Amino acid sequence: MPTADPDCRGGARLDIAAGLNLIGTEGALKGQRVFAEFGAPVYQNLDGSQLETGWTLSIGAQVRF
Repeated sequence: MPTADPDCRGGARLDIAAGLNLIGTEGALKGQRVFAEFGAPVYQNLDGSQLETGWTLSIGAQVRF
């Protein structure tokens, strides 16, 4: 069990990611931002029995008033 045994936690992982930022420059959308980023591991060497990461996806928005 990883929570009870410190030797079953940790390891190394290297991810690669690509993202997109869209920023409004005029009108009602000026200063508003929407982003998306997709990532995937290219290397994983985990200690003990842990779940590997398959991929990640982040999506968000920044709204200014």
